[in-house]
Amino acid sequence: MLLGLRDWLINEAPLFGYHVDLVDMTDLAAVRATMKRDTRLVWIETPGNPLWNITDIAAVAEIAHAGGAVLGVDSTVATPVFTRPLALAPTS
Repeated sequence: MLLGLRDWLINEAPLFGYHVDLVDMTDLAAVRATMKRDTRLVWIETPGNPLWNITDIAAVAEIAHAGGAVLGVDSTVATPVFTRPLALAPTS
């Protein structure tokens, strides 16, 4: 039995017209291959639950933005102290 967000994405989101692809976000080639012209959101969880997979946020952001999508980052476990989901532009 699936629980939480994954269950909602698989079973409920399609009822609202959303198409959801679940991808191993540590496999950048798979992320690129899954992007479609109508992809609007790429969502990652890092570290991933339950296996603690680490996703390269910057690399996935580049893929998402190149495809016209925004990137959402869930780093509930790591908190922003240890994971920088928002990179600030350097100031000079």
